[in-house]
Amino acid sequence: MGHVNLLENNKRDNKYDVEHVEIRYQREEQEEKEGEGEQSNSLYFNDRNEIYRLIKERMKRCLVVIVFASYFHSIVVEWATLLTGVSWYHYTQVSSIQYSWKLRDQTI
Repeated sequence: MGHVNLLENNKRDNKYDVEHVEIRYQREEQEEKEGEGEQSNSLYFNDRNEIYRLIKERMKRCLVVIVFASYFHSIVVEWATLLTGVSWYHYTQVSSIQYSWKLRDQTI
């Protein structure tokens, strides 16, 4: 029953589903043979490889979000500069915020 739920929840990546079900099935068979509480090294390495693969996939998603956010930020800064006539690029940099405010105060 658990195998069917895994396949229903992860329809987008069929190869992953099949591998995951096979790993789960092997683990259940191994536990029946050896008794509860003991796991073979092959199952440990399969689980570890699965965890590494999931971490790698999550890191790729985070990288895409970071790249998109930086691109979106640059577009917003450009539009703000065009609409207001003020260079907003300097205000968005943390290291130059104090310098920008000093320049602003001197011009007033």
